[in-house]
Amino acid sequence: MFAQVLSDAIEARLTVQKSDSFFLARAAQDAPGYLTKDEWYWVLRVSDSDSSVVGWVSDAFHVYSNATTDFALSKRDIRMLATRAVPPNRRMKLPAKGSSPRLRLDKC
Repeated sequence: MFAQVLSDAIEARLTVQKSDSFFLARAAQDAPGYLTKDEWYWVLRVSDSDSSVVGWVSDAFHVYSNATTDFALSKRDIRMLATRAVPPNRRMKLPAKGSSPRLRLDKC
């Protein structure tokens, strides 16, 4: 009982926490090995070159690019991610949709 009440309270909070330049969003699709439906993932931003693609962080801390439809994102959520100002020196290049992430050791 307590666990369910706590779970519901956390879920309610996560649902309304979209005031930062990135936020947690629920996965709407399964992608075996890295994305699990109904789990929460950090969604970072909308791709500069394709507004139907978002960058997100997996449980293994890899950045991937997937379709916006792979997450439970409203049009407002997508618009917020796309319009948030990110200074050019802080922008990251998102991996191509469906590609594997690359670790850039020269940037560490």
